[in-house]
Amino acid sequence: MSKHSFTSISLLAAWFGLGIAGAAWLPPPREPAAGSRFLSPHAAQQASPPGQHDQPGRHDGQGLTLQPDALRTNASGPRQAARPRVRAPSQTARAKKTDTAQSHALQSGDEGAEQQPDQAHARRLPLFENWPKPELLLVATGDQLGYIEPCGCTGRENQKGGIMRRFSFLKETRARGWPVLAVDVGGQVKRYGRQAELKFQASVQALRAMRYAACGWGTEDVKLSAGELAAAVAEVDGERLFVSANVGLFAWSDEIVPRYRVVQVGRKRVGITSVLLESEQEKVNNSEVVFRSAAEGLDEVLPELKREQCDLLVLLSYGPPQETAALAARYRDFQVVVTSGGADEPPLQAQQLRQTGQFLIELGHKGMYAVAIGWYADPKVPLRYQVVPLDTRFADAPEMQQVLTAYQYQLRQEGWAGLGLQPALHPRAKKPSDLLGQFAGSQACGDCHTQAYEKWQSTPHAHATQTLAELDPTRLHDPECVSCHVTGWVPQKYNPYHGGFHSLEKTPLLAGNGCENCHGPGQAHIAAENGTDEALQMRLRTAMRVSREAARDRLCVQCHDEDNDPGYNPEAFDTHYWPEIEHPWRD
Repeated sequence: MSKHSFTSISLLAAWFGLGIAGAAWLPPPREPAAGSRFLSPHAAQQASPPGQHDQPGRHDGQGLTLQPDALRTNASGPRQAARPRVRAPSQTARAKKTDTAQSHALQSGDEGAEQQPDQAHARRLPLFENWPKPELLLVATGDQLGYIEPCGCTGRENQKGGIMRRFSFLKETRARGWPVLAVDVGGQVKRYGRQAELKFQASVQALRAMRYAACGWGTEDVKLSAGELAAAVAEVDGERLFVSANVGLFAWSDEIVPRYRVVQVGRKRVGITSVLLESEQEKVNNSEVVFRSAAEGLDEVLPELKREQCDLLVLLSYGPPQETAALAARYRDFQVVVTSGGADEPPLQAQQLRQTGQFLIELGHKGMYAVAIGWYADPKVPLRYQVVPLDTRFADAPEMQQVLTAYQYQLRQEGWAGLGLQPALHPRAKKPSDLLGQFAGSQACGDCHTQAYEKWQSTPHAHATQTLAELDPTRLHDPECVSCHVTGWVPQKYNPYHGGFHSLEKTPLLAGNGCENCHGPGQAHIAAENGTDEALQMRLRTAMRVSREAARDRLCVQCHDEDNDPGYNPEAFDTHYWPEIEHPWRD
């Protein structure tokens, strides 16, 4: 992940009650389309105080003002999506690497056009620049997908997300005296099993500590065991966190999962409900969870919410943005609709459905961003929009550090067996006792391959396990971390091979990301070299060789992806990375 700068956007908008047959997504283009009423750069600068804009229409943190229908009259404009620029991965370039948000359109057939990030926006710019105190600040998050902290032990200064930074952001915003209402669309985990259950527990604990008003269900959330879900929906201090119009636990009962919630924040009365769309329900096989269609649920809930005389109605929808947009157009009383899915990063600008004027908010993925909308009594600027990258400008909150420490302690107590990890058979072996699948450790390799072993020792690979040991809390008992930091695990599959690393105490020779992770288990090769079968020796030597092409295309990318190594640049593999690890010597 790379650094990213954003702009806040002031919107002059009113809710429209016009009937439409369908919904369309209208992202403002980077440049105004012919005949559109999107503000020109000159007009945008005139609409805001001088000196506020480095680049009109981008996330400059300054408050770009748009006309009321600007977001509804640009459907003909080309949609552009920005992608990270490919850079030579020098240390300087890796430190300065930036990313740009991707704007996502619902029109079918649109293709994203690549756009390079501007150097003027490589720096980190202020958030909520020139914002007065709002009457209400709605903060939406979701699609955390298990990333309760930035994944990857290096380059964290270039990564975003994590419950520690999110806690600090909400705490700092409330410290301003702003009335904050936090909601989450769901999607706390991305897998199932014991580790996912423990992570879900930690996530729910964090949401409560961050004073979330309501949370919806994600697809993977409702695949968890009934016991875990029951604990999550339990009432705490007289309040329930999860709400849903169309998902029930065990049976339909507001005493278990309330269909909606109404909260008073400042002078605003807000009604909130959530739905899990039908396309997501089809992926769930859990007899303890009951579903109804989103329409059935909202047909029942919406009249009750309207009787509550709320100032604002919010719908949390877990599913594809296209389906969410169509649902929102049918239930236009929800002024704000928050959706999962969409692009990896939230759109640059607030987006509305044509004619209805409803805001449909995409959140990106992996909990890397929060999206904030401020409401104001000022009729000239009633709304402001801000995408908040949860980067290192927000400190690691000690309150959430405690949650993460408790989570890692639970993993340690469970152990590999308690987490349900079953050792896998290495692809080279036919059975667990087969020498072709047995690991010897890098030190055994070094007995003969002295120069190659010395080269390996000089790389971070040799100290990968120690990196986990030195973290606070230690990650030595976390399969999601261990799988790329030891020898003899299936990379990013979170389980060991037979005979792979178990612990520093039991298998110290398999510490580090060792030779055998790339070349394959070495016991059969060692046994052959100590024997007299020259044909077998040659066959195993050939089998254990790794070409540059295999390393580049198949091996290194198993661990060096954008989550674990945000500065990794596969385009520069041949010129930068391969020379750092290449060891062609024979000795």
